Amino acid sequence: MSDQPTIVLGIETAGTGGSLALLREGQLLAERVLEVTGRRHAQTLVAELARLCDEVAIPARGIGLVAISIGPGSFTGLRVGCTLAKTLCYATGAKLVAVDSLLASATAWSGEHSRVWAIEDAQRGEVFLGEYHRTPEGFERRGEITIVKAAAWLEPLSPGDVVLGPGLSRTQTLPTSAIRIEASMAPPPARIVAELGTKAAARGEFADPWTIEPFYLRLSAAEEKAAKG
Repeated sequence: MSDQPTIVLGIETAGTGGSLALLREGQLLAERVLEVTGRRHAQTLVAELARLCDEVAIPARGIGLVAISIGPGSFTGLRVGCTLAKTLCYATGAKLVAVDSLLASATAWSGEHSRVWAIEDAQRGEVFLGEYHRTPEGFERRGEITIVKAAAWLEPLSPGDVVLGPGLSRTQTLPTSAIRIEASMAPPPARIVAELGTKAAARGEFADPWTIEPFYLRLSAAEEKAAKG
């Protein structure tokens, strides 16, 4: 086994934007933001990874751990990002870890808050919703991620409740007592995904590249239509 520090690749493609990052021993080596243009994930992801590796003179086979933002989020973005992660692990033997996309948002944008609600747009007037609490080791989720009607969930928010995440882009107003973190409408940086993936790997929480699938939480509208015949 090599004694060299593990190079960690973070992949964040859960939303309309995205990024890639390389870390070594917790230090950011390089990061690239993906273009937000139409089918940018499918068209630019592999090329951007190649440029990222070239920038720091690290070949793809030098990556030892791949951390993928697994969802919930954009069906297309998650699928393309997960495919890249799986293919890279097949080709190089790198280990794979899956990172909760809402946890990445909570970690990136929570500031000093100790409890936050993280949301992502689920379409159809709904949001993906997760509750996250700060611990000495970082944020952790309480309960399961759910899909809820945005209006019904927003109305009874308590004073001081903190709401963050890309889903805020589709949420025009919050109760005046709630705290809205505007910066969190941007996707969490891939370096956060890489950092969370590093912690998951230290706990032995690896994913199987052969069986891992994006965390969609529900079928797409096209899949639901097909299922109904």
